[in-house]
Amino acid sequence: EARPGLMGLLEHPNAAIRETALYALGQLGIDSDLVPFLEALSGDPDPTVRTQALALLPSKTEGHQTS
Repeated sequence: EARPGLMGLLEHPNAAIRETALYALGQLGIDSDLVPFLEALSGDPDPTVRTQALALLPSKTEGHQTS
């Protein structure tokens, strides 16, 4: 499985590698165990990594109906 290796790359010093790892994880599907990493990376110093992390975070209202 590629997920553990990709998750390890989320801490890589190169922002392009962190962003690419996020993209690949998004293609595999976001599990609840990945959410804390996405939340942490939403504060990344690099704007492309922040944007990718925020785009992958599940909506807080997901699963709730609005009337």
